Amino acid sequence: ALDLFVWPSHRERAPIRPQVTVVVDAYSGLIHAVPWKSDITGDMVVAALAEAAVEREYFGAQVGGVPEQVVLDNAAQHFGPAMRAGTQNLGWLLSPTHPYSSWQNGKAERAVGLLNQRFANRSPGATDAGTTRTNKRRHVPVSRMDRLAPDMVWSWGAFTLALREVVDEINTTIRMDRLGGRTRLEAYAQDPTERQPIDAS
Repeated sequence: ALDLFVWPSHRERAPIRPQVTVVVDAYSGLIHAVPWKSDITGDMVVAALAEAAVEREYFGAQVGGVPEQVVLDNAAQHFGPAMRAGTQNLGWLLSPTHPYSSWQNGKAERAVGLLNQRFANRSPGATDAGTTRTNKRRHVPVSRMDRLAPDMVWSWGAFTLALREVVDEINTTIRMDRLGGRTRLEAYAQDPTERQPIDAS
């Protein structure tokens, strides 16, 4: 879950903490984020993986492709048969990490941390608003969701739009030393590994 509350729809009486499935390319660190309104199931993770593998144009580059292997945290144990069946149907090798070993999936952990740092903690409804460079509180953090009203947090539509904009900013503007000063997207586009995208259907 991201560290903020959003209002899921005008029909709901309470805000939620949105869940996000983050798919990260191991070579370039290119991030693909899929938000959810409910607890994530194995089927949902497989859908997010398939969405990331579908070929599409992204800021002038062709992205998408079948991974050599899928490294997941130990949540794969909780998703069980649906996760295994879904990845096997796609012909992908599933490699879950050991329980309580988040460092084994460090790229995804850092990506979620980056989303919380650059996005969730700066958003209305943040559970930990953090401080500015001058050490002032960004805004009052939300500790109890029953204090929130719809006009105090983002709607689901505003949240998903803002999430997409931050992911795009991370992928296309942040230059990485480990990538030779390239952005994640530039490194992905210049990777000589042959892509094998899947058809959207």
